[in-house]
Amino acid sequence: MSPWLTLSLLFNFAAAGFLPECLRMPLLPASGGAAKCPCANASLCKTPIVRHKHEIFGFSGARWQDFDWSQVTTVAWANNADMICKAHASGARRIAAAPDLVFTSDRKERRQWIDRIIETMKRYFYDGVTFDYEIPLDKTPGSSTFEKQKQYVALIKETTEELHAAIPGSQTSVCVAWSPDDVDGRNYDYVALVAAADLAYIMMYDTRSQIYGKCVASANSPLSVTERGLIRYLDLGISPEKLILGTPWYGYIYPCLNAEPTDDVCEIKLVPFRGVPCSDAAGWEVPFMNVMDLLDRNVCPEGIPAGSTCKVTTSLTWDESTQSPFFNFVVNSSKVHQVWFDDARSSALKYGVAKQLGLRGVGPYTWSDLDANGSVTGNPRAAAESKSMWEALRTFSEGRASGEYRLQVVV
Repeated sequence: MSPWLTLSLLFNFAAAGFLPECLRMPLLPASGGAAKCPCANASLCKTPIVRHKHEIFGFSGARWQDFDWSQVTTVAWANNADMICKAHASGARRIAAAPDLVFTSDRKERRQWIDRIIETMKRYFYDGVTFDYEIPLDKTPGSSTFEKQKQYVALIKETTEELHAAIPGSQTSVCVAWSPDDVDGRNYDYVALVAAADLAYIMMYDTRSQIYGKCVASANSPLSVTERGLIRYLDLGISPEKLILGTPWYGYIYPCLNAEPTDDVCEIKLVPFRGVPCSDAAGWEVPFMNVMDLLDRNVCPEGIPAGSTCKVTTSLTWDESTQSPFFNFVVNSSKVHQVWFDDARSSALKYGVAKQLGLRGVGPYTWSDLDANGSVTGNPRAAAESKSMWEALRTFSEGRASGEYRLQVVV
């Protein structure tokens, strides 16, 4: 993905691990007036005050015209000013990403950073900010990063308090690991971190950033891992009312080292990450729409050399252990690859767990991974497949049975 230019703000990706999670927003000087409201009805530039019973919270504002606004409540990385009118008319919030963070024990320095955040929010009609920091930190007293993790919590807490006072109805959120149990060295004080923000977005994806055991391709977001991760947050005494289950609307393609075109098991290259020799970095991420275009029409996705030919060599297979789909394809009639992803069925199962556990909401990374009408991929099946992903969200918001959402695909 590329940086986007919106209004007069330049958003840049904040690389964290293998997946950039939040766009950094340059802070503006604490001066100057607000930009002109782009809405014909100026009241639509005001931050919604409504508290949604269920949060449908996701990332990326690309192709926002195609969103199901009857469900969406929060759009992070909402870079298109024209979206303000539609979002606010639906009671949805448009939130930015926190810029380069300031780590300091000096409350005055933090306040200066926060004042500039508030100025930026007001000037460009944002409704809040989301924090994402994924570098290893250790909450253990005496550790070299003990003070830094405390400073992170303090910054979020003070931002939440000041933003609420300055912009009624505004929202802060913090992205957190799929489990509070020291994932990738992030031994944060999650109880304090979640308490500091309005909402915590649990990134229930890239759960194989460190693979312990046999180095083979597998699911990005297994159902059992999802349930375990959510329960561990609840075990800490964190209220489910503050938690959002984040799910992937993308998959992974893994080149196989020794697989035959129809083999179930795909051994992958050893690519280390933070002390573990095997990781999902052996593969690469592909949006849902491109996964389906490959499955439906044998269209090679990004990451495959230009001029190559791709051919799917298995049916779409359901893995009972992870409750996830996968399939194989070959490039240029020789090199075997395996694709693992989340479809409507696997997503709905996870949304059902979130519903059962009483979570506040669910939502994808990212909204823009769908092709709502086939205009991006040219796939005639894209509209129906995208609709199934949106409808799966209703497993949470309306309590529908997860079994209703099964993709019908043609190989």
